[in-house]
Amino acid sequence: LPRGFGGLRHLAFLILTENSLTGSLPDDIGMCPRLLTLQVAKNRMSGTIPPSVGSMPVLAGLDLSHNHFSGPLPTSLCNLTALQHLTLA
Repeated sequence: LPRGFGGLRHLAFLILTENSLTGSLPDDIGMCPRLLTLQVAKNRMSGTIPPSVGSMPVLAGLDLSHNHFSGPLPTSLCNLTALQHLTLA
């Protein structure tokens, strides 16, 4: 995904499932304060999950499953108090 998603302040849903995406989640993804759903499942994304993911105050659904992410889960995920659905398989 390209950098710059953090500038999309009114973005509520980002659903990119099954698009053969490669690369990593950009660090600025956490700068989307109104993002409710982030789905990037079933791609070929890699790298670590950026800690900024835990900075989205209204994020209710997060699906990062069926990718090639590595490393530990960021502790910032504990800040996602609105989270209702989390899929990391």
